[in-house]
Amino acid sequence: KLAMAYHANQQIPLAIICYQQAIEAGLDTSQVHLMLGLANAELAQDEAALAAFRKAVEVDPSDAEAKWRLALALLELGQAEQALQRLSSGTHDAGVVAVQHIRAQILIQLKRESEAINGLRAWLTRKPGDLHAHYLLGVALRNQGKSETATPHLKAGVGTSPDRSGVQVVIQEWARDTQSLRTKALRDLDNGSVDRAISQLKQLADDHPEDAT
Repeated sequence: KLAMAYHANQQIPLAIICYQQAIEAGLDTSQVHLMLGLANAELAQDEAALAAFRKAVEVDPSDAEAKWRLALALLELGQAEQALQRLSSGTHDAGVVAVQHIRAQILIQLKRESEAINGLRAWLTRKPGDLHAHYLLGVALRNQGKSETATPHLKAGVGTSPDRSGVQVVIQEWARDTQSLRTKALRDLDNGSVDRAISQLKQLADDHPEDAT
């Protein structure tokens, strides 16, 4: 709880120490390793974040969030093939928005645009309002030289992907928003503000139904 409080207040180095102490004290759960990875990622300690996400998946191979965060960490370190393998290892979490975005980004980086296009089109039949998926579909089509077909998708996704860094920033912003709601709710619970915690969690559930927490 202390680690979460530090994390919520952006005291990241102290949060990392507390997460590590919790693990050493026997709280060896996927969630604690996941939080440790997120904290390290916020300080751009990429290798430490990667190690923590790996451990989270090792502790609980069914943790969908840990798997896509591990895949994202691998992608950011230039290990696209390994990242794709991590996503492919769990078909049960194929509906998670972040998984769809990361998989498409990986395939585009690997110059496997046809696979990215097929996956994104299938996803958009289910989630036609996913603007970032439209953006990625436009990128894949443009890379294949299909500019005329790509243009409507790129226009639909304008503003969803900063030019300087693409999908990673969008997903990280989504993750920070989710994490912020979760940590605020936990802090409110600790303070006895149950109604306010419920309000935070309802917003989290409405915005991110794939988040089991």
